[in-house]
Amino acid sequence: MSSPSPSLRTRDSLNVRISERDRDGRIYAVNPSYNVALQASAGTGKTHVLVERYLNLLRAGVDPSNILAITFTRKAASEIKERIVSALRGEVASGKLSGEQWNELRDRLGDITIGTIDAFCLMLLREFPLEANVDPGFSMASESEGPRLVRESLDRTMRTCRSFIGHDEDVDLVFSQLREHQIRHGLATLLNRRIIAREVLNYVTTVGPQKLTIDEACQRAARGLRGVFNQAPDGLSIFLKTGPLDLKFDLLSRDLRALVVEIDDSVGVEQGIWKRLLVRVEEHFLTQAGQPRKRLNYKKSQFSSDRDWDCHRKVVVENASAIKNVLLRYRRDLNAILSRGVWRLYQVAESEYRHTLETNAVLDFTEVLLSAIKLLGQMDEFSQSRYRLESRYHHILVDEFQDTSRAQWKLISLLVQSWGEGAGLAHSGPLEPSIFVVGDSKQSIYGFRDADVLVFEEAARFLKGLRPGYDINRSISKSFRSVPALLSFFNNLCAAIKPTLIRADAFQFKENDQFPIPDKVSSEHSDALGMIAADSLKLCAAKVVSEIERLLATEKVRDRVSGVSRQVIPGDIAILFRTRDSHREFETALEMRGIPAYVYKGLGFFETDEVKDILALLSYLSDPRSNLCCAAWLRSRFVRMSDEGLRQLAPHIATMVLSSQLPPKLDPYDDKLLLKIRSNVPRWLSLVDSLPPAELLDHVLSESAYSVELKGPRLQQGRENLKKIRALIRRLQNSGYSTVASITEHLSQLSTSDESNAVIDAVNAVNLMTVHAAKGLEFPIVFVVDVTRGTAPSRDPICVTVGHGDASLPTVSVGNLPSDTDQNTTDHESEETKRLLYVAVTRARDRLYLAAIVKNGHMRVGRNSLAEVMPSSLAKLFEEATDTASQTIEWLLPSGEAHQFHVCKDMTHIRTKVIPKFQESLDDFSFIADASIPRRPASKELQDAYVFKESLDTDKYSNRLLGTLVHRLIARKGIAKTGTSFSAHSLKATIATLLRTDEVVEVAANPQLSEQVVDAYRTLSNQPEVQILIREGETMHEIPFSLQTETGISAGTIDCVVRSPNGCLTVLEFKTGRRRSEHRQQLDLYRQAVSSMAPHTQVEACLVYV
Repeated sequence: MSSPSPSLRTRDSLNVRISERDRDGRIYAVNPSYNVALQASAGTGKTHVLVERYLNLLRAGVDPSNILAITFTRKAASEIKERIVSALRGEVASGKLSGEQWNELRDRLGDITIGTIDAFCLMLLREFPLEANVDPGFSMASESEGPRLVRESLDRTMRTCRSFIGHDEDVDLVFSQLREHQIRHGLATLLNRRIIAREVLNYVTTVGPQKLTIDEACQRAARGLRGVFNQAPDGLSIFLKTGPLDLKFDLLSRDLRALVVEIDDSVGVEQGIWKRLLVRVEEHFLTQAGQPRKRLNYKKSQFSSDRDWDCHRKVVVENASAIKNVLLRYRRDLNAILSRGVWRLYQVAESEYRHTLETNAVLDFTEVLLSAIKLLGQMDEFSQSRYRLESRYHHILVDEFQDTSRAQWKLISLLVQSWGEGAGLAHSGPLEPSIFVVGDSKQSIYGFRDADVLVFEEAARFLKGLRPGYDINRSISKSFRSVPALLSFFNNLCAAIKPTLIRADAFQFKENDQFPIPDKVSSEHSDALGMIAADSLKLCAAKVVSEIERLLATEKVRDRVSGVSRQVIPGDIAILFRTRDSHREFETALEMRGIPAYVYKGLGFFETDEVKDILALLSYLSDPRSNLCCAAWLRSRFVRMSDEGLRQLAPHIATMVLSSQLPPKLDPYDDKLLLKIRSNVPRWLSLVDSLPPAELLDHVLSESAYSVELKGPRLQQGRENLKKIRALIRRLQNSGYSTVASITEHLSQLSTSDESNAVIDAVNAVNLMTVHAAKGLEFPIVFVVDVTRGTAPSRDPICVTVGHGDASLPTVSVGNLPSDTDQNTTDHESEETKRLLYVAVTRARDRLYLAAIVKNGHMRVGRNSLAEVMPSSLAKLFEEATDTASQTIEWLLPSGEAHQFHVCKDMTHIRTKVIPKFQESLDDFSFIADASIPRRPASKELQDAYVFKESLDTDKYSNRLLGTLVHRLIARKGIAKTGTSFSAHSLKATIATLLRTDEVVEVAANPQLSEQVVDAYRTLSNQPEVQILIREGETMHEIPFSLQTETGISAGTIDCVVRSPNGCLTVLEFKTGRRRSEHRQQLDLYRQAVSSMAPHTQVEACLVYV
């Protein structure tokens, strides 16, 4: 037998070391006798460790009221408490805990304190309001109330600050550089971040130039420009003489002579001239990206001679870097002066906001944290209160510590400060006081919430100081989540990420962080990795959804509870995004295939069709004379007027809606729509001032029959979103927003936030979420998509930045002006993106897919995208995946180890919908065949005239569902050559993936339904006329329609339309119940609907009974 290779022996040795360190770390961490700072990698069971330590405290006789556990979310707090109680009950059942002990603990379960840092701070202020200098009866500002309080405060702030103009040069400069709405937005951002805003602004204005004025800054820059030209071989004269024959250069020459040559140092530089010159010099010497030019932005023909062109080019190229430095220094001087002005404005804004909070007797979460820190910091002044606190908390446990901000850590450190002094009553318990913090620095991704990855190391040093001589640092890395093939990939991916050695906040993946890999990696998980490359986001989404369909039909995953393999269900799958801008394409693709999807928190609420429709309605009701608001509402699903109809009404769209004059020539459908609108809208507008906004909305929703719009796979989500927006409007109304206009304005502001969809039961739906939202979760199958998309380079008008790393200092940036640490901030964001990649991939248990956009064989990588921080050898595979004919592709590492990716490119297993264009008019199937576009609605007068397909068919629901599933099965499988071409097992597996959430219960209650669908499908496949029609033609399924009839509007969904090679259209309707006369009426209605949509095409209809 041959001996193991050196690389295998090395890996085995590494696994042994890591496993031993993991085992020792777990034993040490659960021992409440020690202070511990535990680094726990993804999927290593850190919550289990925290719970076990808590249980050990109870077993040691520590009273539950003396233990404080702090978590990051309320959900985590609830889970931990549930685990503790469940474990105690288990110990009673096993005899480890006596009945007497259980009875004593059971009576004290109410004393278990497990909650978020916000909840703990709130509890402190409720108990010590006078010491904290807050109103004893204070309440918390609601989500809707908070923005109103900020707005009221800023109204008063802006009035006060305008009075400074002409009296304060720094404030004058702020108002000259920023517009008022930018100043308001910047101050609002600072108020929301006032924990660090005051500290940063105070620091920057204290250490910065105190007396520098804008005139002095301009003069310094002018001298700098003069110095650059004077150092040139022939000075400024050669630059001016050889310039291009162009008006722009003539203007530049004039200003340069005035500022650099003719103005003496003692003469002040006029700001207007300098601003003008700044733009012209920058354009001449620097590129649009702000880099020194290497070639002129003028053509050679614009110069007097080739010699002049060459001479001028040399002057520009040789001096461009020096010019850049002069301009950069000027902008930094300008930014320093502006920072002083911002500090003045912020002090007013903060004072006004605090006054507003006090007047309304409310606090926001930021103020709660600040007040709690202030309370603990001055406890020496309140000896009795300090006694009560110190006698209470002897042991503290903090979960997800990598997400802790400096302010939150300051609160915790103040709470335990007396322990290090050897004082207080905490030393009187059965154990010495202890503190346990657990987290994973590699998962610190909430920098935008002021979480600081360096706080973990600082806390570790603090803990060590409480008990000198003890090594409090421990780590665990044995994963209980992912299969070995994925763990091996995680190790190699993270180890190959380019390290940044000189930064304290750099992403690090050391030996302690590596996941131990079992000796034998099962071939069962050889397909654990997948790769998807497409030239557009839409095609990428189509490929991802095709792969999801394959997984649902053929693959299995491990059940999380039992560990036994089972069929994949939609709830096993998550699609993760870097930013919240990418989810709509994937949501639409899933909806088109009838696969249920749930858009997770932080994504999509204000982007959903139903919410956008409500906003369009409210905007119109609040401003009915606005053509823009009116057009948006007419195009919404409340009306669905065509683009051509809007064009005919323009440019006086709003006037035409309210006018009684004859409208222009419209399409018959649009014409009747307009008449109906005119009969309803005036009545709605008359109610704007007499009904509260919420009641008015309910009234319009009822009269317009808007609920008809909610259908398909998003039916449940749509209904819940509609409930949520209505509830939100009621809360706003109760919070003082009394008019439709004020509510509309507030909702418009909220629409830019990360508001999530209404919560629904998403157990059996594909989860769509950002990587940030996925943190702390796991899924059997994960798609990390759009990895080339980065983050927008835009920033707030006023931006404060805390120091990142050892040598970085706090900075303020106003507008687009640079600060001294811009590059450091950019590097910090890059390190956080590396941690984001780690979080994204480690969510997967069984399978992981990476998807990217590759156009013309090239992958364009965005700034701060996941692809940007990937190892270049892995990122290149996406480009190779577009060209390879193989179904697999390998990522080969320098060590010789390789990871095989399944390339998802073959979509032939899916029968895609064909959407032919019959003509270039608006009445083509490119519009109606899109299942994501529901049918047109009607107002109250039209509601009774709606004729739904379901009302025409009086068979039982099971028969209707049977027919629907037969249609879907044909759409998926096509028509087999013989009825037995597909096995019954294969057909049933496909049927299971076709069920929507609301249909699963019906199928479970009728086990024979799947058999009936298979029999019906085979029967149809054996009918020659059906075989010929479908095989030779192009099919479309589940086509929504609206048809104007003599009695009103008929609306419904046509199951199948087939286009024959000769262009003829055939409506194909399958019936599974008994023959009824209504079936022919229904078929004729469908034929008329298709004829109206394709008026120049022959349309036939075929009714087939199974």
